[in-house]
Amino acid sequence: MLFKEPWHHPVVEYSFKPPLRTKWTFRTGGAIYSSPAVEGDKLFIGSHDGNIYALDRLTGKPRWIFSTGGQITSSPAVEGGMVYIGSKDGYLYALDQDSGELLWKYKTRGKVISSPLVVEGNVYVGSNDLFLHAINAVNGELNWKVYMEDYRYGGVYSTPAYLNGTVYIASKNTYLYAIDSAKGYIRWTFQTGSAVYSSPTVWHGIVFIGSYDRNLYAVDTRDGKLLWRTTLVGRIYATPVVWKNTVYVGTKAGYLFSVDTLTGRIKWWFKLGGGISSTPLITGDGICYIGLENGGFLGINLVTGKVIWRMDTEGGVHTSPAMADGILYFATKAGIVYALERE
Repeated sequence: MLFKEPWHHPVVEYSFKPPLRTKWTFRTGGAIYSSPAVEGDKLFIGSHDGNIYALDRLTGKPRWIFSTGGQITSSPAVEGGMVYIGSKDGYLYALDQDSGELLWKYKTRGKVISSPLVVEGNVYVGSNDLFLHAINAVNGELNWKVYMEDYRYGGVYSTPAYLNGTVYIASKNTYLYAIDSAKGYIRWTFQTGSAVYSSPTVWHGIVFIGSYDRNLYAVDTRDGKLLWRTTLVGRIYATPVVWKNTVYVGTKAGYLFSVDTLTGRIKWWFKLGGGISSTPLITGDGICYIGLENGGFLGINLVTGKVIWRMDTEGGVHTSPAMADGILYFATKAGIVYALERE
């Protein structure tokens, strides 16, 4: 999945200090907005060339390639020996993890840009048909779907989050939704001031969500009531990350913000020199790895808020990094998948 845990916490507990070096690269045939997922000995990623790639995570060599009927922005979810991913052809695909064989595909009535979430035997995914779909993970049959009303912005880019029987998802219609995972009824909604591309992060009874209205919101998971709202510099596309009672989020104006989880007070901010769509990955020693839309991949010390390492990339970075067994993976708009290791 785009986020290893269903409540969206891209934090690894072990140390991974820079400098880093490139272990391997792999070039696809199109821009990459899909974020990598690592499972076993493979890395899975989609590309705007319409293909889903399974790469050997140690060498970058292709193990299999599956072609869909549209560009892929959705990030893969891997669970139970199956790879799930959406395509702009309107389908959610389920593939065999080892062979890439098509097991089933489920058709929506819009482009599937949202990334799937797999939990408790269901696949939850948003579509630009304005529905959240809950699909049986084994056979691809629909369990339920819930309509997220249209608005002038239209469409669903957000990836669902899950905790304790509730699915959280946002829409470009400005709303954050809390939906019962078993029955598909809406528990509550919360309206922001503009379109929401960001995915929700759930932490200790709070849902954090960023909006294109430049605000970071903290909402009570029980009733959807606003706990605090903090206005940042720039529109928010990336998903917020929580580490040690602090929320970290980047903005399209190129700022990384550190915000107190309980009060919304800004602790520090730092301008990075390029817009941020990438959701950061945080290591146990407090290093934040994040990419820039105009190119470049950075390591930032979260205690000081200072950049301590940077590498140039071919193409801008819109994907979120993943990590496994001492290797960090991300991809760029130039269609290149990077694998980095410590020097």
